Amino acid sequence: MGKIINTNLLYLFLFFVFIISCKSTQETKIQKDDPTKYVIDKNNIKKDELKEVMKALFELIEKNIADANFQGWYDFLSKDYKNFLNNKEELLRLSKISDYLKNREIILTGPRDYFKHVIIASREGKSLEFVNYDYINDKYVKVISLFDKKEKYVYKFKVEGDSWKLDY
Repeated sequence: MGKIINTNLLYLFLFFVFIISCKSTQETKIQKDDPTKYVIDKNNIKKDELKEVMKALFELIEKNIADANFQGWYDFLSKDYKNFLNNKEELLRLSKISDYLKNREIILTGPRDYFKHVIIASREGKSLEFVNYDYINDKYVKVISLFDKKEKYVYKFKVEGDSWKLDY
C-alpha cells in the first residue's frame, strides 16, 4: 500500500512539474511572439534576453513606420505621447518652430499629420538602427539607435498596463 501511495505521489509531482514547465515555455513563446508583453524580473535581469526584447520592440516600431502603418504606430504610443499628439496648441507651436514644417507651410493638426510630415518624412532615404539599450528600471527602458549611421537617437519605452509603449 505504501509503495502505491509513493508511486501516485510521484506521478502527481511529475504532472505538476510538466504543467509548470509548459506554462513557462508558453510565457517565453508569448514574449518572443509579442515583445510588448515582456515582463522584466527586476530580481533576475537577463541582459541578453532584455537586449533581444528591446531590439524586437524597436523593430516593431520601425516596421510600422517603414510600412506607413499609422494605426500600428499610434497603437504603440503611450498615453502621454498620444496626449501630446492630440494637443492642437502643441502641434501648432511645433509647426511654427520647425524650419522643415515652416518652410513647407505645413501646419500639424493631429496625430496623422505628425506621422506623415514628421515621422515618415524624417525617415525618407535614411536608416535607423538599433545599437543597445539603457535599463532604467523594470517599467522604463531607453533604446539607443543610430540615425543614418551618425546621430544618436533614443526611443523611450515604458510599461502601461500590461504592455510596453513608446513614450514621448
